[in-house]
Amino acid sequence: MFKIFVVFHKQIFDDCYTDISQDILNKHFVFIAVNPAIPKIVTPGRYNVIHEWELPLINQQLDNAILRENTAIYHVFLNKLHAGCDYVGFAQYDMKFTETSLKQISSLSPSSYMALSPNSLQFCKDTACNGSDILDATIKSYEQFFSTTFNPVIQVPLCNTYIISATLFNKIMSWIAVTYSQLIPLCYTFYPYRANPYYIASIYERVMGIAIGAENLTILPFDLVHDHGYKQQAY
Repeated sequence: MFKIFVVFHKQIFDDCYTDISQDILNKHFVFIAVNPAIPKIVTPGRYNVIHEWELPLINQQLDNAILRENTAIYHVFLNKLHAGCDYVGFAQYDMKFTETSLKQISSLSPSSYMALSPNSLQFCKDTACNGSDILDATIKSYEQFFSTTFNPVIQVPLCNTYIISATLFNKIMSWIAVTYSQLIPLCYTFYPYRANPYYIASIYERVMGIAIGAENLTILPFDLVHDHGYKQQAY
């Protein structure tokens, strides 16, 4: 059993799911609406929609306007929305699912996961403001929490888009929950994050990816079309 949680701000774009049957949508997809200030546009009866702000358990210290889809991922864990699943996945509203998108799910095992765009740890550092400082602190936190030595030669799934085992998800989130009080204040010691706190979301995209990549699992393709044109219609 698997579930894919798709995070959206304003609209679920029907074009992104024309290749996905209603039965699959009903059984395996959950759409998480965030940011209650934005009116939602959703085709009635087509999607299983929940509102992040209405979930029973909410961490009020986490600001979705800053962390973006990262708060929804955490609240899936906090509310055990993945209970009963063998695998749990995440994607975003501006990604189109095709006939091949889910093809690899039947090949998943505890030693593998699906990812949209894995890249190197060095790439993650180079493409984030003060990436070396913050991600080195991230790795130190990871090593201390899990009492392990981190292997820097890993592939890091980005875009918060992947399907992983529920066991791995629970393991990761047990650590992620303790990083908020460490890494968010660290980000604010650097000017770019004080000037634009949204950059913290990109850090947490990398934090999640580092935790997954650290397992050194086999990576299977998650073939989605990431169409940034949808972003223009999303706010």
